Amino acid sequence: MARVGEGDRQTALLGEYAQCQLAHPRYAILEGAIDLHLHPGPTVSPRSVDFFDAAADAARIGMRALVYKPLYFATMDAAYAARKATPTVDVFGGVTLDQVAGGLSPTTVQLAIQAGAKFVWMPLFDSAHTRAKTAEVPFYKDRVFGSACLSIFNADGRILDEVVQIVDLVAAAPGVVLATSHLSPRESLALVQLAKERRVEQVIVTHPTADIIGATLAEQKELARLGALLEHSWGYTQPKATGAGQNPVKIAEAIQAVGPKHCVMSSDMGIWSSPPPVEGLRCFAEIMIRLGITEAGIDMMLKRNPARVLGLS
Repeated sequence: MARVGEGDRQTALLGEYAQCQLAHPRYAILEGAIDLHLHPGPTVSPRSVDFFDAAADAARIGMRALVYKPLYFATMDAAYAARKATPTVDVFGGVTLDQVAGGLSPTTVQLAIQAGAKFVWMPLFDSAHTRAKTAEVPFYKDRVFGSACLSIFNADGRILDEVVQIVDLVAAAPGVVLATSHLSPRESLALVQLAKERRVEQVIVTHPTADIIGATLAEQKELARLGALLEHSWGYTQPKATGAGQNPVKIAEAIQAVGPKHCVMSSDMGIWSSPPPVEGLRCFAEIMIRLGITEAGIDMMLKRNPARVLGLS
């Protein structure tokens, strides 16, 4: 008998998972919820769901919308296809400004917006901050390709002209969201301030409590004061081969310190070794409630604030 390859095994398991109806009442907490950050496949590394199944799962439990964040390549086409296949769920995509997408390129951003990008994320794997943190967050070591090392600052510590151009392009595009991705806290503070001065409608600070970012509570409060929403993600609580995940208590404490009105919750899920995004988001909501976040706060962070970000409220 021929041996089933790893790719065939993953495809078979994804097929079995897609047949689940996800009708258990525990998913009621996600009715009307919006996941602003997930990573479905196909992409460079194996995924727990593809972009069709991620939307289908969301539809089965009554979620309202999803945002597919690229790991490498822009996701507008995947979002478009998923939305056509699952019209009850709004699905959005965007571009991450790593080197594979052109880096901190105004031309990339202009064309992405013309192609339907809802989000423009600053660099992820090629962020200078990510590169500097890989020693203490080894999970990223085998996900970094090439030699690009991108910061929004020039050698004098001023924001690059091309970053100002990118911010202006986002500001001129109604409904497009700017996200910090893996910038350092210092870079994020400068970017958020610039974005608000240039009248960008919505700015998201990506998982500020994660070890790869490392924003202090004081920095998070200042980012909120400047007008950004802080996106807290469940994916970093998941154990990986490189070590244990983040303690969710740290997230709950940050939400309580800053306030749910300044926060959103996302799964940041899709990695093959972790549960699918809908299950991650459900666990996130339930554990935050057990850690003292009110159901009204969960509703604000999973439904009301994300709907405002996407222009759905």
